[in-house]
Amino acid sequence: MKRATAKLTLALDSAAIRKAKRFARSHNKSVSQIVQDYFTALDESSNTVPPVDTLPPRTRRLMGILKGHPAPDSETELAAHVAQKHK
Repeated sequence: MKRATAKLTLALDSAAIRKAKRFARSHNKSVSQIVQDYFTALDESSNTVPPVDTLPPRTRRLMGILKGHPAPDSETELAAHVAQKHK
């Protein structure tokens, strides 16, 4: 079943448009398809973790680097920073 499409007008600076067209051309897609893929990814990203093989190489190398390390308590960190700053 084919989905209905609708037009969307975006106001972007000229440089962004040139980059988007270049990117789309290099990936054999239209700018519309790139935008649709992006919006789809936004919706899916709130629910799932992307497959590792779809991540950029730099991001893949960082996978698991913090395993076993507890997340810092940002409120405690901020309070300590402010206390140190205003000594």
